[in-house]
Amino acid sequence: MQRVSILVLSAVLGLVGCGGAGPDVMSIQSGTKSVVDASATQDATAEDSPYVLVEADRDMAVSLSSALIEREKRAFYPRGGPAPILVGRGDIISVAIVSTSDSGFVDFTSASIAPISQTELAPQEVGADGMIRVPPLGRVRVVGRSTSQIENGLTARLSNVLVDPSAIVSIADRRSAKVAVVGKVGSAGKYSIDETNLRLLDMVNSAGGPDERSENLRVSLSRQGDTRTTSLDAVLRNDNMNVFVKPGDVLELETPEDRIVVLGAGASSNSTMIVNLPDATLTDVLGNAGGLAGRTASRKGVYVYREMPVSLLQKIGADVSEFTGVFGGKYDSRTVPTIFRFDMTKPDSLFIAKAFRMLDNDILYIAPSLRDAVLALTAFVPGPSAYVGASDVGPSQVFVP
Repeated sequence: MQRVSILVLSAVLGLVGCGGAGPDVMSIQSGTKSVVDASATQDATAEDSPYVLVEADRDMAVSLSSALIEREKRAFYPRGGPAPILVGRGDIISVAIVSTSDSGFVDFTSASIAPISQTELAPQEVGADGMIRVPPLGRVRVVGRSTSQIENGLTARLSNVLVDPSAIVSIADRRSAKVAVVGKVGSAGKYSIDETNLRLLDMVNSAGGPDERSENLRVSLSRQGDTRTTSLDAVLRNDNMNVFVKPGDVLELETPEDRIVVLGAGASSNSTMIVNLPDATLTDVLGNAGGLAGRTASRKGVYVYREMPVSLLQKIGADVSEFTGVFGGKYDSRTVPTIFRFDMTKPDSLFIAKAFRMLDNDILYIAPSLRDAVLALTAFVPGPSAYVGASDVGPSQVFVP
């Protein structure tokens, strides 16, 4: 019988090992004294806090996901305001000169007298010297001025040579102030900032709009080497995130490619998953990973490992005094190693998982279950009573295959 016991134990350990090597539920629970659990008094035996263990409930999941969304909003560029539309070098300028007279002007095209004379000059590029040519004034400096400032200046100077003149100036192509729009849009390219294209969504619309559902896309704004990202859906929902663009900005609409490592006893364990949803939840990841298939997966031991900012942990009631120098902590860190535990045996566990937002570089670990491994063995391993030694039976009872 000793041989049978050893055989069964070896099989159990081997079956548990199939789920992927890693810590069990008890070792994670007792490995730190920093535990956040709103529903129970903690009895952790650890004397140190190498990580914070958070027992996930629905309030915590909703609160943390909301805090992550607000943090993302604050991290994006501020809304700002519209910059003045000024003429720059390389811009294409259109000028029309209008003059009025009581005695009228001869209109040779219709052989009549017209009270107004209008001359439209051919569109011209602002030179490197910042000037354009305006007959009969010659070269006129326009760079760094708005169209209304140019109109006022031309009108004042034309009054010396024309009868009651006025000038009409427009920017036909503002080449000096463009924004590049690339990625998942209808027509990628560079688009001018003008009176109708001042904000982020204006530029996306000029580029033909997104070519996928906005809920599935992220938008990145790169400005002077600094790139900040948020979901396109957040910009559509929040006017303050529809920022005013600046010359040289680069907008990119992209499908997310968050990397989440799945380890342990899950159906798709020990693999890296690419998640293409901007706001993926734990249910999304578990579903794509095949769930908790297999009896070696502990339903009480679903964990998410993440480096968490101190400020966010404080929002959910975690004691971070040992992790930040502000409180004289030994670790002096701006982020804290954090493990979130999900008990999937609870009736509301799927609601909690659905409310918990997953992030890039998260680790999903599903702990092995020794109890379920033992139960699984009973399906194909005979019990000890089925083993009978050869010495206990006669020769005619021994079966040799």
